[in-house]
Amino acid sequence: MPAERLLRIEEMPAREMWKRTLGPYVSLYGKTIEHIEERFGRAEAVEWVRRMERDYREEHASLHLRVANVLERFTPGKALREKIGLLILREKVLRTFYEYQFLYNSTGYAAKEIVDDRGRTIGGKIEFRECPYVAAMREIPEKVRPRRETFCRYDCQGPFHDEFSRFIGFRIRMEPDGAGCVWHVDAPAELLGED
Repeated sequence: MPAERLLRIEEMPAREMWKRTLGPYVSLYGKTIEHIEERFGRAEAVEWVRRMERDYREEHASLHLRVANVLERFTPGKALREKIGLLILREKVLRTFYEYQFLYNSTGYAAKEIVDDRGRTIGGKIEFRECPYVAAMREIPEKVRPRRETFCRYDCQGPFHDEFSRFIGFRIRMEPDGAGCVWHVDAPAELLGED
């Protein structure tokens, strides 16, 4: 039976600077999407968001290795590949949670890892009390704020998220939960092996 274990995420530098500048950044990003959608249609807005994430991904591609290729090439035996694959997944989950801290530092959250009976990390999740995008825009006048639904549709469950998942090598499921939301990370089935 899987169990949850609280994670402590190392605090990123310049936390206060991120908190001060995040609201205007998030607001401008969301309003740009809304403007493109209203003026040129949804297809053009989707393509703009995809381009944004592709550009970001290409800038960072040299820092990331394709886990499956590395495992196949350097790790003999399926069981060992699964074990190492889960260790790498844990590090990637922790790294992703750390790197996106600039966004969710704007609201209260609990980061957790999911472990199986053997103590292996098989997933993770972050529970937010409030949508991080909405929380980041608290200081932005309401009349110029983008809608929460814009971020749900384009970022959290849309084209940006699809590109981001390809970039990090695993999928994060994001589900609204009242005023907040939950981000789930599940281990790829091929890493879990036979029960």
